[in-house]
Amino acid sequence: MAKKSKFIFAILLSSSLFISPSVRAEEQNTLLDVQPNNTPNLQKSLQVLSNAGAIEGSHIGYAAQPNPGYQPINRAFKEAVAQGDSINIIELKELMKQASPAGHLYLAALIQRLDKSEGDRLLTILQSDESIVTERSGCTVENRKVGEVAAELLKNGSLAIALP
Repeated sequence: MAKKSKFIFAILLSSSLFISPSVRAEEQNTLLDVQPNNTPNLQKSLQVLSNAGAIEGSHIGYAAQPNPGYQPINRAFKEAVAQGDSINIIELKELMKQASPAGHLYLAALIQRLDKSEGDRLLTILQSDESIVTERSGCTVENRKVGEVAAELLKNGSLAIALP
């Protein structure tokens, strides 16, 4: 009976999730995948970070409504940090080669959490990146250069709007 209850709960949970337009369509199954032990799969979490469509603040709009685009990224970032001991930094750097502009920043921030000196080195390199990344926070949607955001991350140690 307990397995049936968990299955029904998983169906209800997955049907109630809203997938943000900033998350690519191929990630929808990733975000809705419920693991038996209720922890997201690390590889899938890293893919969510890598494929992020924007830097997402936790609340948006005049009424400061929760940002649905923030939840999958926040969950993925926390999962990756929690499993930091099992993450290979070299593999993360390989994943960065195929990442979106926002993905570069999220993965560099993750590496900075796991290995500060290596993360700082990567963020220093990213400061020369002219790619444009969208940043959503509060009432603003801003397009900025990855290099500008990397410099902010390097200076402050976090992205105030986006990282747990």
